Amino acid sequence: MLKRYGIHIVVVAAMAVFPGCTCEKSNLTANWGRSFEMAKYNQTLNPEAGKNLEPVEGLNGWAADAVMAGYQDSFKGKKGAESVNLNLGSISSIGQAK
Repeated sequence: MLKRYGIHIVVVAAMAVFPGCTCEKSNLTANWGRSFEMAKYNQTLNPEAGKNLEPVEGLNGWAADAVMAGYQDSFKGKKGAESVNLNLGSISSIGQAK
C-alpha cells in the first residue's frame, strides 16, 4: 500500500514539474513588457518633445525660488495630524434598568 502511494506521489510531482519545461512561447512571454510600454506611451503628453531644442519658458528663477520657499515654509509649525475625540456615551449605562 505504501508503494502504491509512493508511485502516486512521484507521478503527481512529475506532472507538476515537467509542464514548466515546455519550449513553446506562452502569451506571457510574447507580451513581456507591452503593458508597461503602452502605459508609458499613453501618459506621454507630447511624444515629439525631445526633438524640440528651444529653451523652456515659464517661471523665471526668482519666481520659482519664491514658490519653493513658500512651499517649504508651509510645513513649519505643523507637528502632526490633529486628532478628534468623539464621545458616544459610556458602557456602564447600557446594562442598567431605568
